[in-house]
Amino acid sequence: MLLVVFGLIPLAGCGRRDDVDGGQGGAGNNGAPAAGQPGQPQTTVPGALLSREVVTPAPAGIRAWRVTYSSRPTDAGEVPVSGIILAPGTDVPVPAGGRKVVAFGHGTTGVQDSCAPSRARPPLAAAVWTFPLVRAGYVVTLTDYAGLGTPGEHAIYVAAPEGRAVLDAARAARALTETGAGRDVVLWGYSQGGQAMLAAGALAAGYAPELSIRGVVATAPLADLPASLTTMQRRADGVGYLLLAMIGLAVDDPRIDLDRYLTPNGRRLLTVARTRCADEVTR
Repeated sequence: MLLVVFGLIPLAGCGRRDDVDGGQGGAGNNGAPAAGQPGQPQTTVPGALLSREVVTPAPAGIRAWRVTYSSRPTDAGEVPVSGIILAPGTDVPVPAGGRKVVAFGHGTTGVQDSCAPSRARPPLAAAVWTFPLVRAGYVVTLTDYAGLGTPGEHAIYVAAPEGRAVLDAARAARALTETGAGRDVVLWGYSQGGQAMLAAGALAAGYAPELSIRGVVATAPLADLPASLTTMQRRADGVGYLLLAMIGLAVDDPRIDLDRYLTPNGRRLLTVARTRCADEVTR
């Protein structure tokens, strides 16, 4: 079914060396990028707010926006990334220095745009477990990651683009001035999101120096992707995860021709992985 070359897989877990070591991000006034005014060219620095839509109805005590913002997954330039930003109600005072931000990274949902958490139905279904944090006074960001829910392809399990999307979501929360978001950020993610948070923590000082990273919570992270995928080969759902990882590699490095490594049945399953969400791909 599949012919796998595991020598390629470490690229997904770590990203390229220059992705982690370099890449200064841009910022506007006070380190927070500002959205372009209607009729004017959009600001294209990482973290700039490109669009905003109030999500209604929102739970009591919570304000919610579906947003797109600018991020830089590679050195090729900025791309729009979608996500959700949550903030406490207007009756909750903003503390001196702004509200602390919790930047959340979701686990595997797939690579098809319809699998993006910001497109969940009912709205905010993907954010339910963050509501207690918002009601406690935090701003919460939930990025979809680059290429998931927006034009382009999602480099799933490639750490550096995920990490940058997480950091730029925190920047976008500051640009959305109604949130009252400050510069203190806690990074929190699960599975693929755990990998994204480890990357964001490593990238932050060079990529988003205006943010103050106060902690990294990586739950079940894909810290050793080759080992994880080797283990998954022995599981009934492992083929789906393996196919998603190969898609991510090929997005990150277009020189990789997946047809060289897949049998005809593998190529058929690859089409399924590209067009269905994770709950169908990995069942």
